[in-house]
This record gives sequence, C-alpha cells and structure tokens, in this order.
Amino acid sequence: MPRKISKKESTFNAERTGITDEQFKLELLYSQQIKIDKLEKIRNNLSTIVWVIAIILILSIIGVLLRGR
Repeated sequence: MPRKISKKESTFNAERTGITDEQFKLELLYSQQIKIDKLEKIRNNLSTIVWVIAIILILSIIGVLLRGR
C-alpha cells in the first residue's frame, strides 16, 4: 500500500517538478546557509547570556566578600 501524501507535501513536490540538478543543489545550499545563519545567531545570543551571568556571579561574590569585612 502506498503511503498517503499530505497536501503540503504534494504542493512541495509540485513546485519542484522539472527543476534541474543545479537548481536543486542551489536550493539545498540556500536552505543550509539559512540554517547556519540561524545557528550563528543562537550561538551569539547564548554567548551573551553566559557572559551576563558570569558578570552577575562575579559581582555577587565580590559583594559578599566586601560585606563580610
């Protein structure tokens, strides 16, 4: 029994019928580049969050040490 194809998949296949291998590779490359860009944004944001937390911890430790005097 063949599997049931969703409307979204059917539309996707219809839009890409008749494209050349070069066009397919360009689409694949483009989608990979979008993913890389999104991951880079996430990495940058995560790095910023880590630095903010580290600074808050350092300032908290300094505050506790100075208060103990």
